[in-house]
Formats: sequence, structure tokens, C-alpha cells
Amino acid sequence: MLKRFLALAFIAFTVALSMGSLAQATVSVTFQVDMAAYMQTSKFNPATDSVIIRGDFQEMAGDTVLWAGSHFVMTESTTDDSVYTLAVVFPDSAVGKQINYQFLPQHAGAASWVEPGNRQYTITSASSQKIPMAWIANQFPGAVATVNLTFEVDMNPLFADGFNPAQDSVYVVGGTPPLTWNSYAAGTTPTMTPVFGNDSLYGVTMSFSNIVGAEVDYKLFGNGRDKFSNGGWESGANHVMYFPSHDTTVEWTPEMVVTKATTAADTVTFTVDMNYAYDGIHYKHITGLTSVWITGSVMPLNWPGTGWPLATEKTDTIGTDTTATLHRMFDDGTHGDSVAHDGIYAITFVFDPGVSSYVEYKYGAIFSGSDTLTVDGMANGSSEELIDNESQSGVNHVANLSLTGSHQYIAVHFGSEDPNNPGDSLGWPRGDKLLAIHEISNTKPTVFALSQNYPNPFNPTTQINYSVPQNSYVTLKIYNVLGQEVATIFAGSQKAGSYTATFDATRYASGIYFYRLQADNYSNIKKMVLLK
Repeated sequence: MLKRFLALAFIAFTVALSMGSLAQATVSVTFQVDMAAYMQTSKFNPATDSVIIRGDFQEMAGDTVLWAGSHFVMTESTTDDSVYTLAVVFPDSAVGKQINYQFLPQHAGAASWVEPGNRQYTITSASSQKIPMAWIANQFPGAVATVNLTFEVDMNPLFADGFNPAQDSVYVVGGTPPLTWNSYAAGTTPTMTPVFGNDSLYGVTMSFSNIVGAEVDYKLFGNGRDKFSNGGWESGANHVMYFPSHDTTVEWTPEMVVTKATTAADTVTFTVDMNYAYDGIHYKHITGLTSVWITGSVMPLNWPGTGWPLATEKTDTIGTDTTATLHRMFDDGTHGDSVAHDGIYAITFVFDPGVSSYVEYKYGAIFSGSDTLTVDGMANGSSEELIDNESQSGVNHVANLSLTGSHQYIAVHFGSEDPNNPGDSLGWPRGDKLLAIHEISNTKPTVFALSQNYPNPFNPTTQINYSVPQNSYVTLKIYNVLGQEVATIFAGSQKAGSYTATFDATRYASGIYFYRLQADNYSNIKKMVLLK
């Protein structure tokens, strides 16, 4: 009887896959945010402004992008004009997944990132659910004060590393006016200067108007980016203070390093392997690749100020360039590319003497389906290509220049910091519990293979072994008997090898499930039984 039931279940599953998932149940999740604090301080006007939501949930809810666009526009409450709500419909496959999101005020079509960090919510099985009320930027309405804030930093560590007041400068930046995150570039924040009577402290005093108790995020920025690690940005999370009712001085020791400067010109050829590359924004295999770009922290690399604007790219520059923010790479046997049309892109730069020996850099790609959007805050509102898509924001490669000059070659795989093991950094569960992938043999298999899970039946974990005979884009997914996807164990590039995957079904109901391995033209399905 059991065998007959399993056979019927497998047939039903196969039919569901061939026809697409059956009519899928949905859950409605209502987001809500109170804009009262921003209305009180004239940062938001309900008559002219709106509120949108962005996050990593957008594709799951029917959008085509993540963390971009204006698809999810909230509606002003009919009973409270400071509250905005929006009900978003998710497929039931989203149940149990954790989503990350932010609320953005939007004025004249331009949205502003104001939240101090991502908000999180785990979708439940309730058909209709409401996320608890949020306050924009975690600010509550209250008494408004105008005070002088003095920011002072202990410069001793930077002096020890080689900070030169005649050449270098530091600024405080942040998200609360008059601070902005690019105020150093806009010239709206004065340079920090030595504090009278204590040359080891640099400070600046500014007048602020805000709600008492509101969070104020701030950070140190070092101008003369080539001499500072992290492109001039203080490392770590933003500093946070609560807005006072009286004049206040804030002191801290910055998490910043003045790096050693080179003494001779250094030539570097950067190469990136785009074979089996994946889109780090959408976690999909890149197809229809048209171009690859590089940017970074030390000239002639130059991090863009906002977005990754192709309008300022340089297509074939070698040597120092003080204007380019993006440089196009080549797969045509030129600019340091050793083999034309092999999927490995290259470009060669000469770094001048006297620059930082610590270089952060990152790649981006233009391909079929890559995002195009209007970058928020651009004065001209011009359309820009969103190509910061190698990995999550802030996840960069690091190179160390020779202090005395050399010609070095730096090779990585797109999306991986380990060129010898591309794909190791790609094992993410996208909302499920951590699902482990381990290579179990150094022997290169000769064929694709998918083994029966063990143990089977299982409760609550089981292991799935599979083999990949060549570098491939691999997906390993779990489905229910209706053919609906319930979990992604792995999706990304993997080198040839044999692997074991651990599936944790703690939050799943007892029953029959199927797992499917797809790699290149190979596909195989097997069934397993969860008994609790």
C-alpha cells in the first residue's frame, strides 16, 4: 500500500512540475509605518510626499528587482494621517522565510534611505497578518530642541599610522541634517580641526534641530581616500547617539587605518573569471553577458559617490585617471588579457607612487536582465545601470600593492574571494535555516550523479550526496507533492567535485518530499519521507 501511495505521489509531483505549480495559496502581509516624527520636523509632507518599501522580498512578491524601484507604494491611513500601510501578497512558499526591508520617504519621485538598518520579519502561515507598527527611522514624536553638537575624535592612532595634517583631513558624516553621508563631497560639513589646548583631538561644532531622543547615526570619513583603508570610511557599524535636549560633546576613537604608502609605481593586472558567474543581487546564473567593470578605493580605481554611473566610465584607460569611477574590462587579448574570448576578463593599471598599499575593489556586470533604475539623489535624475551586482553591498576584494614596485597579477572568480574554489561563498538559504554544503572528495567525478538521501525516512535532518564532473551552475531544491518549491538548499556556481548537503526540516510537516538536482543539462529527482 505504501509503495502504491509513494508511486501515486511521485506521479502527481511530476505532473505538477510539468504543468507548473497548481493554484497556489497566498498570504497577505500588512506593513505599517508612522511618519509622525518626520512630519513634526518638516522632513515629510503628506500633501506632496509618499512612502515606499524596498527589500529582499520584492521578487518573491511579484516585483522584478530587489532593493530598488517604487513598486510598493504605501497608502495613508483614513483614520490617522501619519500612518501609512500596504498589504503585500506572498505565495505560501514564503511561509517561514525571513525578509529584510526598509521604509523610504519619497519626495518629487526621489526616495531617501533614512532607516538606520534593515527591518526583519518572518512570514507566518496565517492567511492575513500584520507587522507591528514601525516608526520611521526609529524616531518617535516628541519635544523638538535646537542644540549645538560637538564631535571630537582621538587622532592619536591615525597620527601613529602616518596621518599628515598638511595633506590629510577628516570629516564627520551621518544621516541627520546638517550631516549627510556625502557631506564631505558636497562641502556642507566643515573640516574637523585641532581642539584648542589638545592637539590630539580634532573636532567640529554644528547646530542641529531634532526630536529629543531621536537616533543620530554618524561616522568619520578621511579625505585623501588613497591613504585610508576602506576608501576613507570608518570601518564597522555606524555610531549612534540619542539627540539631547542641551548642547553636547561626543567623543570617540575612530576605527580607521592610515595605510602605508608605496614608494614606487606598481603595475597590477586584474582578471576576473566570468564562467558560471552568478548575479549577486538576484542569485541567478548570468546569461547574455555584454560587459564587465571594475572600481575600487585607490586611484586610478575610484569608488562612485552614488550608484555605479556608466556615464563616467573609461573604456580603455591605463594609468592614473582622476575622473573615472568605472573601468571596462576586456576579453579580447588586450589590456593584460592573456587568452581572447575565454570568459576571463582583464585590465592593467599603473598605481602611482605615494598611494595606499591597501586596495579594496569590486566587479560589476551588464547582462541580459540586469537592472536599470534611476539612482536616488542624482541631481539630474539620469538613468543609471545598477551593476554593483557581484555580491552584497560592502563585500569587496582586497589587494596589497608592493611598497617598492612590481607587476603582479590578481585573479578571482566573479562573486568569490577564493579564485581556487569558486562557489564556496554562494551557499545561502535565502530565508531558510542554514543548509550546509560540504565537498566530500578531492577526486574529480566522471558523471553527474544524485544519491538517495540518508537516512530515509528522516527526522528532522537528512543528507543528500551529489557529484558534479565539471564546473557548473548548480541548483538543489526541495518540493512538496504538489510540485511547489519549499526550500532552496543551494543555487550557484560549483567546481567539479562530490558534495554532501544537509537539509534541516524542523519547520516542515511530516509527509513526502522530492529533491531535484539541476546542473547544466543534467536533472534528476528523488523522493524522501519526513516522519515526525
